[in-house]
Amino acid sequence: MSRTLSCRDTTVLVSDGRDRRLSLEELADLRGHLTGCVRCQAAREQFEILFRGIERYLHGDTPDAPIGRGTDV
Repeated sequence: MSRTLSCRDTTVLVSDGRDRRLSLEELADLRGHLTGCVRCQAAREQFEILFRGIERYLHGDTPDAPIGRGTDV
């Protein structure tokens, strides 16, 4: 059964979705909240930008990566 999520719950699920596969019920709840909440839509977009930046940094794909990281030095 679908439940109404708070903005806080939505933020937690967006973050959790990076670490684990969300259940079908969690996905439905998340989509339901995101459909009607522009603030959480914006927060999700900001999370995605942050997550992509972290991934690039960890893989040495940025000029700011530590020397020797992601290179053949």
